[in-house]
Amino acid sequence: METEQTDQRAYPSQNNDGVLLAKPVLNELGCDETSLTQATIMMVDDEETTMEIMRAYLEDAGYQNFVLVEDSSRAMQQIEEYRPDILLLDLMMPNVPGFTILQLVRDHPKLKHLPVIILTSSSDAETKLQALDRGATDFLAKPVDPSELKLRVRNTLAARAYQNQLAYYDALTKLPNRSLFLDRLAWFIQRAERHHDNLVLLHITLNQFKRLSNTFGPEISDQLITQIAERMSSCMRRSDVFGRGIPDSSELDSLFRVDGDEFSLLCPTMAHAEHATKLASRILKVMESPFNA
Repeated sequence: METEQTDQRAYPSQNNDGVLLAKPVLNELGCDETSLTQATIMMVDDEETTMEIMRAYLEDAGYQNFVLVEDSSRAMQQIEEYRPDILLLDLMMPNVPGFTILQLVRDHPKLKHLPVIILTSSSDAETKLQALDRGATDFLAKPVDPSELKLRVRNTLAARAYQNQLAYYDALTKLPNRSLFLDRLAWFIQRAERHHDNLVLLHITLNQFKRLSNTFGPEISDQLITQIAERMSSCMRRSDVFGRGIPDSSELDSLFRVDGDEFSLLCPTMAHAEHATKLASRILKVMESPFNA
């Protein structure tokens, strides 16, 4: 079967050049319709035709990124690798049944909050109750109705985006927080080791900021933190942060607020260490201008 760039089929999960084919866990989805269509949707079903039909329906709604898995025995491996935003999971499959995969997802520390929509041709109440008991998010009856599919996927993704915004983003600067930083760091370290890529981490601490905050109060210090975050973000170039060879990487946050006066910057696949030095110099330079408070 022909493989498209937006159809990230799960056979293998990454190409031979080490190009990132999927986004890490906790993808940042805005709640607007356009942002939601950037979500990565994984389908696990032993019926290839069913997955192709659902993909066509969702492509019609603007969704672009799909991972289709026919072999249920590889499902967990692919879920861990691709970290999708939503999982459409069939129950009745050979090798590994859907109930087992659902339980494994809910028991996984990094995947336990992944939205899972169960695909089932069964109208049996006991089956649905068992799926709910194991943590299913929603249901879709087979054969799938296109309007219902689009609505359930959209609503599920919107709820996930809202929850992620509350849990993984700093309310003041809107930057990803320490929790998301630690998750991203682990993910990029694993990827760098696998593909022998560089990974640069810049940690930035604001000297004597706590003293300033105690002197001028929280309102002024909040204004300064916001301006500092904006300046850091503005001086970063996409090539510095993501290097070369990673397509459509704008959705991968690079600057994090990890503490009250501390920021971290992740630069995966940066080609040369001296580029990190230049980036640090730009950050220091942009901080020289007076701040408004």
